[in-house]
Amino acid sequence: MSSRPLRRETGLRSGPRPSPEGRGPEGKGDTRRLFHSGLRVLALALLVVYCLWNVFWLGQGRLPPSLFLALTGLPAPTTGGARSVLQLCRGNWRESLRHNPLAVPLCLLFGLSLSWLVVQCLRRRRLSMPGWLGWAWAVVLGAAWVVQLARGPRDWWSPAP
Repeated sequence: MSSRPLRRETGLRSGPRPSPEGRGPEGKGDTRRLFHSGLRVLALALLVVYCLWNVFWLGQGRLPPSLFLALTGLPAPTTGGARSVLQLCRGNWRESLRHNPLAVPLCLLFGLSLSWLVVQCLRRRRLSMPGWLGWAWAVVLGAAWVVQLARGPRDWWSPAP
C-alpha cells in the first residue's frame, strides 16, 4: 500500500503547507513582507532625520556637516562633497581636492544614475539600475571611503567656506 493514497484519505500532507500567495512554506511570505515593510519604514525614518539635519544647518545659513561623521566620528565617502563642489565652482581646484578628492566623480556618477532613471521613467519602464552602474557606485564609493580614511581626521572636520 502506497503512502500517497493514505495521505489523501486522512488529509495529511508531508512538509510545510504552501501559503495562500504561493510563496513557499506558510509564514515565509508574511515574514518576508514584514521584513521589507520594516526596511521601508526605517529608510523613511532615516530620510526624515537626514532632511531635518540639513534643514537645521541650512536654516542657520551654514552648510550642514556630515551626519555620519557627527554620529560615528568617521567620514562618509561623500563627507566634504558640498564644500568641494562649491570650491570648484569658485575656481579653487586645490581647495576642492582638499575637501573631497572624489567629489567630481561622485557627482558625475550621480548625474549618470539620475539620467538613467529619468529615461526609464519617460519610457514608462520599471525603475531599476543596471548591474554595471551598481558596480560603478560600489567602486567609486569604496575608493572615496579609502581616500577619506587615509587622509586622516584633520581633513574630515574642515570648516565650511
